[in-house]
Amino acid sequence: MTYWRYIILVALVFAVSACCNNEDPILDDLRAVFVPQLPAHVEPMTIPDYNPMTKAKVQLGKMLFYDPILSLDSTISCSSCHDPNLAFSDPRPFSLGVGGATGLFPEQRRNAMALFNIQNDRFLFWDGAIFAEDGAFDELEIQSLKPILNEVEMINTLEEVNRRLKQDPVYVEQFEIAFQDTVKDIYIAMALASFERMLVSYETKYDLYFERGLDSTVFTEQEWRGFKVFFDEREGKLHAECFHCHGGPNLDDPGLTFRNNGLFPSNDPFGEDLGSFRIFGDEVGFKVPSLRNLSFTAPYMHDGRFQTLDEVLDFYQQGGDPNNINRDNLMRTMGFTDEEKADLKAFLLSLNDTAFVTNPELRP
Repeated sequence: MTYWRYIILVALVFAVSACCNNEDPILDDLRAVFVPQLPAHVEPMTIPDYNPMTKAKVQLGKMLFYDPILSLDSTISCSSCHDPNLAFSDPRPFSLGVGGATGLFPEQRRNAMALFNIQNDRFLFWDGAIFAEDGAFDELEIQSLKPILNEVEMINTLEEVNRRLKQDPVYVEQFEIAFQDTVKDIYIAMALASFERMLVSYETKYDLYFERGLDSTVFTEQEWRGFKVFFDEREGKLHAECFHCHGGPNLDDPGLTFRNNGLFPSNDPFGEDLGSFRIFGDEVGFKVPSLRNLSFTAPYMHDGRFQTLDEVLDFYQQGGDPNNINRDNLMRTMGFTDEEKADLKAFLLSLNDTAFVTNPELRP
């Protein structure tokens, strides 16, 4: 047993033995329901009724997120592909599973999306493969178990995970505190989803701009010029107008539209990735990711083809590949100058949230 797990066990035994009734203030605090507060310019967090947020669930979910016990050979954890130092993203173009496994399916050959501000996402994964079609479960509860079972990720079974967790006295105690019950599949999903809902990143100049009533002085002069390049529409001149696809407080697609930005040819050695077409049978497209924390989330695009932000801006300035028949009609050659490009880059870098990346409460 590692040192930190021993400390947790000792603390839990002491807490439970000190007060063995339901009026224990420590347990009451851990089990108290709360709703994480988000800034006023952000949509309030949606939490399913069957899985209200508690400190105990978040604490258990964090333990599970960082523990390789979930994988077949106990070598990788959720954090292996979602590094907290990198805004919970993966620096590799394609993530590797147990034993360095990769797969034949496109979702196994994509850059792992960063895990922040996903609390209200309707679709998860690049192609929207996880969505609450019948309303039976929230997306995060569904998603949280997928990597455990995936044949090239953790390659495990829920039966084996349950068996391991039931043999660990720390986890037995934690499940009892969080759910007042023994280890179960649904509780694993609920705990992981609870922790993932705490991965919120809203401490940037962009957020301060809204909090101060659209106060442009929170930006440097160059960042503010880049802000205008990003959001302005100029008649008679082709301009960036990035906000058409990257809008709202998260600077993603608030309409949850799957778009095709004209990437071609594919960086996938197995051929062109059909994206959302494989799930919904519509045009080939991908989820529009948030532009927050770009300094931490390289490489960029669903196939991780670009290593630098300059490469991304050059790609968009060219309007993508015109030979891609699925290219979104908003993609076209941009008319901004080199100076405007530098300004735009400065604004994008102002979207970094170092407080989120260094938050000790989100680390093991």
